[in-house]
Amino acid sequence: MKIEWAAAALAAALLTGCAGVTSGVGAAGQAGAFASGAHGYGFARTDAQADNAEYKQIEALVHDELARRGFDAQPLKDAPYRLSIAYATQPAAVAVATDACGDAKGETSAKGENGENGEKGACTGVDGPAPFLSFFGKVYRHTLTLRFVDAKTNAQAYRVSAALQDREPGSLEAAPALVKSALAKLPFDAGGRWLVKTKKDDAGGMPGVVSVKPADAR
Repeated sequence: MKIEWAAAALAAALLTGCAGVTSGVGAAGQAGAFASGAHGYGFARTDAQADNAEYKQIEALVHDELARRGFDAQPLKDAPYRLSIAYATQPAAVAVATDACGDAKGETSAKGENGENGEKGACTGVDGPAPFLSFFGKVYRHTLTLRFVDAKTNAQAYRVSAALQDREPGSLEAAPALVKSALAKLPFDAGGRWLVKTKKDDAGGMPGVVSVKPADAR
């Protein structure tokens, strides 16, 4: 019986990989964010992030995806926006989704099993669906939050958060799908809740976006 369940779980995992991954995405921000055409940003790293190898890999994914969107990385002192990255991984059973996902200062955070990786923390405004046969084995929730802060006013200009669930305890496996989902639109409509489906690139590159749908329509 155990062998049959194990075979079913393996088949489900393989089917999920072929079908793609769905992330929940939520966004908030000022009206007309980025409308002025200012697309320069600098990474605002915490002291802990500065020498963290895992963080550097996620930052590189964000940098490259933003470049595809026409955003230019600049020295922090010269950039019109300061961009902070927060991510976390925790067992899905204990994670709490928060519709508000913090206030304008982004004070709602999620501490992961692997630690909180960001000054304000990653938040979960819209959850991704659980894996098929989620009752079989441990399921983890991965979250990523990107915050753009106006360097002149110190106000949050735009925040987007993405969350997905899978069976991987580490953050890096989920990072490409989270980054691609969070930046599938830039910006997403403020206050919007979305489900973004991505599919892994067979050549090993960033996943592609399959669909973007309102979360309330599911």
